[in-house]
Amino acid sequence: MKRKQVIHLDFEIDKLTNSIQNVITEDSFPTDVLPVTKEDLKAV
Repeated sequence: MKRKQVIHLDFEIDKLTNSIQNVITEDSFPTDVLPVTKEDLKAV
C-alpha cells in the first residue's frame, strides 16, 4: 500500500475567500495556493 505524504502549511486563513485582501485599502487580489516541493524550489 502506498503511503500518503503529509504536507504542512504555514499560514492562516481568517475568512472564506479566494483572494488576498489588503487590510488598509481593502483591495482584493485573486489567489491560488499550491503545494511546493523541495524539487520545485531547486528549479527556481
